[in-house]
Parts: sequence; structure tokens; C-alpha cells
Amino acid sequence: TVESLKCRSETFLHILLHQLVVKNLEKHAHAIAKMCEQLPYFHHTLELMIHKALESDMSTDTGMFEDAVLPHVVRFMRQLPHYLSAVAHCARKTEMTQWKYL
Repeated sequence: TVESLKCRSETFLHILLHQLVVKNLEKHAHAIAKMCEQLPYFHHTLELMIHKALESDMSTDTGMFEDAVLPHVVRFMRQLPHYLSAVAHCARKTEMTQWKYL
């Protein structure tokens, strides 16, 4: 019935931007980021992007090797206005053992 339907929203922008950056399509990622940077949750999107990259690198033991995702994500994010704030918020929510990668 209609009464039993539940609405919910989920962020997906960080996944889209992450995939574009990983596939060396940063130009397209920047175009999308520019269009979305006025969204109220854009700053949170950047944090989620860092977390996703960090988790990806930690789960595959790539660390800071050449196939690590985090350096690509950081290079992309450095060109965005909320970069440092997003990194600070991400570090605050991340285990201390992973801080060296940030």
C-alpha cells in the first residue's frame, strides 16, 4: 500500500566523482563538481570521497604505492574550494593509524 512506502535519499555524488578520478577523467569530474559545489551537502561529498579512497587503499594494501587511489583523489580535490576543511573533517573521523596516509 501507499502508506507502507518509505522514502529515503542516499548520496551518490562521491561515488561518481571517485570513479571519474580513478579512470583519469578528472576534467569531467571537475565539471560535475563545479555544477554541484553550491549543494548544501557538497562538503560532505568531499569527505566521503576521501574516506572511500582511504578505505580502498587500506583494503588492498596498496598504501602509498603507484596504484593507490588516495593521491589521485587528493590531486583532484586540491583544486576545489573546501579541500583543506574536508581533509580536516575526514582526519577527525579516521583512525589514528591511517592519518599518515592523509
